[in-house]
Amino acid sequence: MTHHAAIQSAETMAFLRAAVAGEENLAVRSQDLLAKHFLGHKYRLLAGVGLQALLRRILELAVPGSYGFAIARTRHFDEVLLSEIRGGVEQVVLLGAGYDSRPFRFGDVLGNIKVFEIDHPGTQARKRRMLDEAGKPSPANLTYIAADFNQQSLHEALAHHGFSPDRKTLFLWEGVSYYLPRPVVESVLDFVGGCAAGSSIVFDYATAAFVNGDTSSYGGEQVARWLKRIREPFLFGLDPEETSEFLCARKLDIVSDLGPDELASAYLKSGDGCCIGKTFGHARMVHARTLAAPQPTATAVPPARDDCTCAGAVEPSSDTKSCEEREECRADTTPAAPMLGGLIYEAIMERNSVRALNDGLRQTFTGGRVVVSPGVLSLPPQVNAEVLERVRGFTAFDDDNDPNHDFGRFDLAGVTYLFEVDCFARNMHAPKDAADAGKATRTLTIMREDEY
Repeated sequence: MTHHAAIQSAETMAFLRAAVAGEENLAVRSQDLLAKHFLGHKYRLLAGVGLQALLRRILELAVPGSYGFAIARTRHFDEVLLSEIRGGVEQVVLLGAGYDSRPFRFGDVLGNIKVFEIDHPGTQARKRRMLDEAGKPSPANLTYIAADFNQQSLHEALAHHGFSPDRKTLFLWEGVSYYLPRPVVESVLDFVGGCAAGSSIVFDYATAAFVNGDTSSYGGEQVARWLKRIREPFLFGLDPEETSEFLCARKLDIVSDLGPDELASAYLKSGDGCCIGKTFGHARMVHARTLAAPQPTATAVPPARDDCTCAGAVEPSSDTKSCEEREECRADTTPAAPMLGGLIYEAIMERNSVRALNDGLRQTFTGGRVVVSPGVLSLPPQVNAEVLERVRGFTAFDDDNDPNHDFGRFDLAGVTYLFEVDCFARNMHAPKDAADAGKATRTLTIMREDEY
């Protein structure tokens, strides 16, 4: 990718993140409050449109799926990062970082974890200059590495900056693979596959059909026209059915591989559980882990609404099996959408308890349905946000709701609020097992006490 195109692409995505930061209809908002600092005059004017509904409409008319894609990708990468931090990751590498602000947004959670940010020299220089102009000093644990994936290997880029392949590492590769030749993509993934046990990578990729000229997917025609205008075609894509085998050849095993329906179900839900829109039909997001790492024994399903259908995912298998044996195991597994983000993700990995699943839904607002009452929805935005944060951070459980953490009460500005987690059997003809997310669905209800 040329210097100019790299900056243009990075600025476009920063604009989308800035635009969706004002979306208040989501159960959990996607907020990158630093994105606005990376915008030129034209994008600043557009992002400054006062009515969020109007801005959403403008973007959907211009490029269908772009608004939802910006939300889903930011949230998904955020949730994988937080989950891996809780899992003991020792290093984080941002590949082709663009205007990624995670080292700043998650500075408190990252602590002293080393973060390496690799990007095109021109894009990185502009980013650092704009951060200086905005008065945003870089965290002490952040190392900048200027490199071009088409000219230099990942190993060469990291070798002289304190990176250790023997430490458990998370690689975030956002919005980059599309523009690289397949051998370059394979080289990057081969490097990740050779890193320490437990290391993983999350990246988005285009479908092979789109790369080969099929623009019939949601937003496909408009994205294709934009790529033609900037003269940067997509070079890499995968058929979703080949992704598992492709990664297995790189010594990586899929944790999750999400398409448009799963992404919408996980990240585009409003407070009442309905989807606010759709994401690109030609883009997917995969999280894969080194084969030497311990793998989960089961995958569970977040409840899907009729308007947010979830598709299947795979069940990771033992690292002693061949690629062919892995595919046989997956073929025999009941399709299930992967649980995403934070504590929910960890609960599934460990087949955890009812309490962990309830806490996962409450603390991440994923892995179930979230219903917010009219009395809470009608509150001023800042009060509404504070109520949701109180629910997520609630710890004052008592003997009445231990050990399941399924009910809580708290006061805010003289008003008492309640939340409750209810569990229902997925199959009305089968018994409910609250400890098995594959057999039970959860609903978190948040309300004022006078609405109970």
